[in-house]
Amino acid sequence: MSFLNPLRRLFNPPQPPSAEQAWTTAFGAAEISAANRNFPQAAIEYAQALALAEGIDPTHARVRVTVEALAEICSKLGDFEKAVELQERSVDLTIAQTGRDSEQTATALNNLGCAYREHQDLERAERVLLESLRIREQTLGRDHPDVAVSLNNLAALLDFQGQVERAEGYARAALGILQRHDRLNDIANIFDNLGALNMKLGKAAEAEQFMRQGLDAWTVAAGRDSWDYALSANNLARLYFLQQRYEEAEPLLRQTVEIAETVFGPEHPQVADYLVGHASILDQLGRTEEAAALQQRVGSIDG
Repeated sequence: MSFLNPLRRLFNPPQPPSAEQAWTTAFGAAEISAANRNFPQAAIEYAQALALAEGIDPTHARVRVTVEALAEICSKLGDFEKAVELQERSVDLTIAQTGRDSEQTATALNNLGCAYREHQDLERAERVLLESLRIREQTLGRDHPDVAVSLNNLAALLDFQGQVERAEGYARAALGILQRHDRLNDIANIFDNLGALNMKLGKAAEAEQFMRQGLDAWTVAAGRDSWDYALSANNLARLYFLQQRYEEAEPLLRQTVEIAETVFGPEHPQVADYLVGHASILDQLGRTEEAAALQQRVGSIDG
C-alpha cells in the first residue's frame, strides 16, 4: 500500500481546478472578507471572482450574483459611481434571466434605486424604487417584508428630498409590516431611520426611543463590533451631543472610532471624521489632552 499511493500520484497527477471551482473559491473568499467587514479585501476578491465568472459564461447567473455582491461592497466603500454602474448591469442581467416582473427584478431595482439615492440622482431613484414597490406588491402581497423594505427605502429618499413628515409615515408603515415578521436586520435599520426622522421633526424623546431600539436590535442582529452597530451608536451619540449629554455620548463615539479602525484601517479618512467628533466630545468634558491627541491623529491622516 505504501508503494501504490506515490505511484498513483505519479500516473494520475492532481488536476488543476476547473474554472467553476476557481470562481467558487474566489467568491467564497470574498464572502468571508465581507462577513469580517474587510471591505477593501472583499472588493478585490469579488472583482477577481467576476473576471472568472465572465470568462466562463457572461450570461450565467453567477455573473449577476457576483456583480450584485461587488456593487454592495462598492457602496460600503463610498464608491457610489461604481456601485451605480454595477447595479444597472445587475438589473439588465436579472431582467434577461428572470423576466421584467419577477421578484428578483424587484430586488435588483430596489438595489439600483438605493445606489441612485447614494449618488444623489434622486429623480431616477424615485422612479426605480416605485417600480420595485409595484412589482413586490403585485407578486408578494402588501404585507410581505420585502414590501416593507421598499417602503423604507422610499422613506429614505423622501428624507433626502426634505419631505420628512411623508418619509416618517412611510417608515412607520414599513415598521408595522416588519414587526409581524422575523426580519431583525430590517427592523433595526428602520428604527435607526425613524430615530433620525423624528430628530429632524424636533421630537427628541421619540427619536431617542427609536435610536435605542435600533442599537439593541443591531446588537442582536449583527453584534456590537459590526459597522451597522457603529453607525447606530454614532447617531445616538449625535443626539446626546445636541442635548449636551456628553457623558453618555463619549463611550458611544469611542466605540464608533474603534469599529471604524477595524473596518477601514486606522489611517482611513472616514476614521478621521469620527475622530473629530470624539475629540469634540472630549473637549466638552474637559479632557483636553486626549482631545488634542485625537486632533493630532486627524492631522496625520489628512496630511
